[in-house]
Parts: sequence; structure tokens; C-alpha cells
Amino acid sequence: MAYFKPMLKDKKLTMCQDVTPNTSEAKEMMYAITWNEAGNKMIQVGIEPKRLLNEAKQNEVSNVVAICRFTREWRFWLRMQIQRS
Repeated sequence: MAYFKPMLKDKKLTMCQDVTPNTSEAKEMMYAITWNEAGNKMIQVGIEPKRLLNEAKQNEVSNVVAICRFTREWRFWLRMQIQRS
């Protein structure tokens, strides 16, 4: 959690963490965190690196670039859909 500590002072930050062990589930994970639009809650999303690579391979570069243009809420919704599938 120390990695995300700077976000407590700067609510404009969105951070992604490198691969880290999730000892409770015995697997490696990558985490991203951002503030909600109101700036009163932090939203954290985790994904397995292998799954992230598989998802990225399924998309063409033009689709990935298009996703980057979405609003923060849309990116969060999309991440949650990918995580659920």
C-alpha cells in the first residue's frame, strides 16, 4: 500500500503497480488505483499479468488506442467487465 501513498496528497494521480505476489491467493497480480470523480473514494482494480497479456493480444492496436480516449468512468467500467469475464 505504501506505493499508493502519494495519491492521498494528490487526487489527480492514477497509479499502476508492477507485478506483485498476492499471498492469500498464491498468484501474481498487477494493481491499478484511481480516485472516483467526487474525489472521496479510491478505486483499486487487480488483474493477473497473464490475463492482461491475453486480453491485450485479443485487441488490435487501434482498439487499445481508442480505449485510452474514454473517460475515467468508462475505463473503470471496462476494467470491471474484463475482470469479471
